[in-house]
This record gives sequence, C-alpha cells and structure tokens, in this order.
Amino acid sequence: MKHIPLTFAIVMLTATSAAAQDIPLSKILVAKEDWHPLFHEVRAVTYLEGMPNGDVAVNQDGEGRLLTKEGKFIGGPLIYHRITAKTALASSRLHYRIKENDSSIACFKEGKQVHTLKLSGLKSPACLYLWPDEGHLVVGESDGAYLWAVRIEKDGSFGPGDRYYSLRTKPNEKLPVAAMTMDAGFLLYACTPIGIQVFDPTGRLSGVLPAPSKDPMTAITIGGAKADELFVAAGAKIFARRIQGKAPYTLKKN
Repeated sequence: MKHIPLTFAIVMLTATSAAAQDIPLSKILVAKEDWHPLFHEVRAVTYLEGMPNGDVAVNQDGEGRLLTKEGKFIGGPLIYHRITAKTALASSRLHYRIKENDSSIACFKEGKQVHTLKLSGLKSPACLYLWPDEGHLVVGESDGAYLWAVRIEKDGSFGPGDRYYSLRTKPNEKLPVAAMTMDAGFLLYACTPIGIQVFDPTGRLSGVLPAPSKDPMTAITIGGAKADELFVAAGAKIFARRIQGKAPYTLKKN
C-alpha cells in the first residue's frame, strides 16, 4: 500500500489522468525484439543520456564518450552536470543532487544551494530522475521497497513528496535501485537486481523486464536514431533493445 498524502496523490493522478488503464509489458516492448550488445570492454559507465540528434552520451568515471546513431563509439563531451545517477538537471539550469552525508536532496542554482529536501523515512537515496515535464522528482534508494516522488514547484523548490512506486520484492525484502529513466509517455524504468521494473504514470507496476546480463546495471536511458531504443550499461558492456515508447526529448515543450 502506498503511503501518499491525499493532496499529493490528487496532484499526481490529475497530471496523469490519461493513463487510467494498466499498461502491460506487451504494450511497452516490441515483439520479437531482445537485448543485443553494442560494445564490450566499456569500463565504469556511470551515466547514459540519449541526445536529440540520436547519439547517446556515455560518462565513464570522468571521461566522456559518444555512442553515435551510426553505431560508432567515439570520444565526446562529458555530461558534466550528471556524472552519475545521483544528480538531475532541469532546463532552468537548476541542479538537484543527493547529499549522502545526511540523506537529503539539495537544489543548486549557479553553484549555490538554494533549497533542501529532507523526507521522513527516506534514509538511503541512491539515484534521481526528473520527470520530462519537470513537475516531479523521483528518488530511488540503495535499500528500499519504494521509489519516492516529490513535487517540484514552478520556482524549482520542493513540494510534498512520499513513497509512490512500489517495487516488486519478496516479503520483507528491500532492493537497491541503481538508475532510472522515463519515456515520453511517463513510463518509469528502474534498474534493480531482479530486472528493470517498469511503472505507469499512476505508480502501478507494469512488469519487470529481464536485465540484459547477470552483471549489475549502472546506467539507463532512451534514445537512438529513432528515439525508441532502451540503452543499459551492465558490467563492461552497453546493451540496447527497441521499445514502443519514445525518448522524453521528443515531447513538445509548452
């Protein structure tokens, strides 16, 4: 059962009322498509980001690379503001970051901390993801049974937040969440040890997509030449598979 204040739930559900039906994995994946490895011996991938031109930016422990839409792996710019999944950048250039010393989340503007969020019960934040409309921030934990959602106000400050997405776990079990992404339909993809858990916009679990390998996943994004590929870094490889959703950058901005 979700532990969400009524006012927070109403805001979330109003924003996603179009997605009122359960969305099974069969409506998310592409039939007869599976994971395929793109590159081997890719060390220490800390972040992936699909780019509007079809390339995928790859951060490797301080080194930037580009996975081009033509399938080449070349040197490229470091996505400096999102070295790992522990940070998120808004279009306004506000920068959200986990502060591990006190389990809080801070918002920075031009290098200066302007807002701080400390949620009761949130003890081990591990990764962040900002919704494509930048109206909510999702927080995954290193040891939890939920993903948290926090409303982001128009000025970038933190609104109410609480547990919103219930992870699939065994009774009394908790799971680490390594990285997250979202498609243009506001479906959330979360990397966990049992696979990629996919949630609809109302917080319901659509299913668990098997991981591409037994190695721990460290980064995930959506992009590619047609903006319809899910990319995952696991171990020393980068994998991809087509999905029915599109990358969040395909959304038209108001």
